[in-house]
Amino acid sequence: MFATFEFESGALAQVTTSWATRVKRDDLIQLQIDGTLGSAIAGGHKCFVQSLAATPRPTWNVEVPQAMNFDEQWQEVPEDEPFKNSYRHGWEQFLRHVAQNDPLSSSALEGAKDMQLTELCYQSDRERRWIDVPPLG
Repeated sequence: MFATFEFESGALAQVTTSWATRVKRDDLIQLQIDGTLGSAIAGGHKCFVQSLAATPRPTWNVEVPQAMNFDEQWQEVPEDEPFKNSYRHGWEQFLRHVAQNDPLSSSALEGAKDMQLTELCYQSDRERRWIDVPPLG
């Protein structure tokens, strides 16, 4: 599945997922966020950043292989707390809410936004086109 979204803020998001894709990256899932002042690549367990000032300015020559190692130029973000499985964390929070009436950290509106984005991903893939993400009340 492949979907591209443009948000009201002008931000772009691209979602590519497939069980048939051969993995050639650091993790099974990676999110890349690019901004004018830098970029971040987050996987399931690690996150790397590169500021605008640290972004390389390579020269391109089709006759000579690139000598620059781009992967080495990203900084790993130090881990500030141990990794917690997000699916397990969400289910544990939900079960505590049901069994002990603990509050949920996400509102129903946040859940609706998740559902909206999921449905728009499927629609974008089916129709092979960009989909605008409308605001939810």
